Amino acid sequence: MPTGSEKNEEDLASENATGREDRRRRQGLVSMTMLALLIGFATGAGEQLAELLAKVLGA
Repeated sequence: MPTGSEKNEEDLASENATGREDRRRRQGLVSMTMLALLIGFATGAGEQLAELLAKVLGA
């Protein structure tokens, strides 16, 4: 049976792991968004991508 201190350490480790996963997910989303914008501007579809991004971020 874990003591109170051991339980706190387990909870903190779990929260840290969850925070890292969330950060990785956000960083991946930002990277994909930037790549999509770069490709869009390079192919001339930047205006449509900018409108789509505004809708997504506004939601």
